[in-house]
Amino acid sequence: MPSPDYRYQTYVLVACLGGSAEAAEGEGPRGKFVSKAQTRLAFAVTDVHAWGNHFGDGEEAGFKNEIDFHVLLQEATHPEVADAIAEAVDHLDFHFDDSKGGSLNFVFSGHGYPDGDLALEDGPLSADQLMEWCTAGRAGQNGNTRHLRLVIDSCYAGLSLARMMIHPTHWTKAVIRDALAACLPSQEAFELPSVGHSVLTYTRLRPYANEMPPSGSSTEEEHRRWMDEEYPHWRAARRETTQYLTNGRQHALDLINGHAIGLASNAGRSVDVADWPEKIELDKLVEALDHLPRSGRPYKW
Repeated sequence: MPSPDYRYQTYVLVACLGGSAEAAEGEGPRGKFVSKAQTRLAFAVTDVHAWGNHFGDGEEAGFKNEIDFHVLLQEATHPEVADAIAEAVDHLDFHFDDSKGGSLNFVFSGHGYPDGDLALEDGPLSADQLMEWCTAGRAGQNGNTRHLRLVIDSCYAGLSLARMMIHPTHWTKAVIRDALAACLPSQEAFELPSVGHSVLTYTRLRPYANEMPPSGSSTEEEHRRWMDEEYPHWRAARRETTQYLTNGRQHALDLINGHAIGLASNAGRSVDVADWPEKIELDKLVEALDHLPRSGRPYKW
């Protein structure tokens, strides 16, 4: 797999509130959770702002970003999303000869359809169309492979991701390097009014969610202080997964380094996609992803 080029990054963040119908509700450890399937979403804009702050200017990856291009769209239409991605691609292509293809980061918080389409203000956006927009321009030329990082925070997000991963441009023009999908292909996603975010955004961006315990090189005093002051918060962040907060109704998926896609809360339950057949059927990948909560054993193609 080609190495990512985090020096050159662009960001397109899209929030679509949609809907007006009464949402399905449930009760969990953090109080009421509300389905993102129908209702007008309360926190989609807050979610994408949080992801924008998390990405910052690329320094979270250990590099100083050479491009500072962020676009946040609210109640976006097809032309607006297409134009934003095209401009992001132009920025990456401008530096094409000095880079390895650059990285395009796309975040969506909103409604999703059962077929994996994303709900924009003027109608469904297919995962295939989104992938074509993200792989336009010079991606794949001269051995430079564009890298994509995705956050899809909507119902049926696992299906959206699966469709993008089997698209003909995946691996030929671009590689989905890292991705988060709010739920399995067959599941709805939820918002948590008690914390002012979707369940996915809250669990992934809350304090301590992305931190590791002190390494073996830490001093005894440092380790003791961490255990006394920080361990309880770290443990809570590990415990409050998407499935925990929704009583098993939402399982987030995490694609790590383009190799394995699995439950965001359990790295041991994953599907190896690095050495899969060149052409795999969508229903097989969907079956493998929906199978993850039911068994800790690797899925056999």
